[in-house]
Amino acid sequence: MPQLGHLWLGTVTSGERFSGTDDSIVLIINVGGDRMDNVHHTFSDTAQDDLEGDQANIYEVTQDQIDTVTGFVPATVDTESLNSSSIRVATRGSDAWTPKSVFVWGREQRDEGEVVPLGLVIDLRRSFTIDGPLHNVELSTDSDEGRVSFGIPRVTPGGATMPIQGLIVAMITADEDDAGTDGLLRLRITTVAGLTVVDHPLTDTEQSDQEQGQANIYFIPVYKPFSKAELNERSIELSITKDGDDAWLPTSFFLFGLGEALPTYFSPLVEPIVHLATWPFGWMSTDADKGRQLNRLPLVPSGAVVP
Repeated sequence: MPQLGHLWLGTVTSGERFSGTDDSIVLIINVGGDRMDNVHHTFSDTAQDDLEGDQANIYEVTQDQIDTVTGFVPATVDTESLNSSSIRVATRGSDAWTPKSVFVWGREQRDEGEVVPLGLVIDLRRSFTIDGPLHNVELSTDSDEGRVSFGIPRVTPGGATMPIQGLIVAMITADEDDAGTDGLLRLRITTVAGLTVVDHPLTDTEQSDQEQGQANIYFIPVYKPFSKAELNERSIELSITKDGDDAWLPTSFFLFGLGEALPTYFSPLVEPIVHLATWPFGWMSTDADKGRQLNRLPLVPSGAVVP
């Protein structure tokens, strides 16, 4: 099983009143019931609108921020030893935070290392329960306002042949002058057989869409279920249209497939499709002097599916 040396936490804060917080949150991962947590990382403030209402955030935990159990080997998270309560998100303060969606994934610390989805919960504001009453959860060190932490339901990598019925699109716009855009991004996916299964404009939401230094996370539908095995290196196109001469520069772009149609409370199967932790294509624009209008995004390899 993969030994993960790099982790990401993606969150969407609820848009309800007082949902945002000025306090920090913590990602906790405990492997196999160890006395010491392997990951207990408090996220610092970033250029993003950190944990504000209706906003998405994407944070990283690098290998030097993962505690090694032995002290003699590079620190990693052993996915084989994770259980249903291994992954948690906590708060550092009493200013309550109301999350809407939370996604945790990781990558092996090696060249072209395997990308592994770990935990996902979508739309905690819906009236569902999973492994206890997670709906409407709030985090606070004040017990009158919420819990200190909550567990993120585990997911399983779906494999290259998993029918994809929904998508998670996540990105971070560069924190430099003019990197944000009012242009419209469009995601298009076509199978090797020529069937268009996704043609989706990333229209304006309550988030700070493609603004300088901001993260965005979207959950979008597909026209017809498909699998990653039906795609090739020319299948996934990201383009910029509509006022697209207003150039855009991302720093990261991620795409995951969901094994259940949206909207869902959580998905037990999640498959990485594109994983560009460092965006390699430069600026995007309909003005050829400013950037490229369209980029074809490379597929990330699938890992072995454990029965």
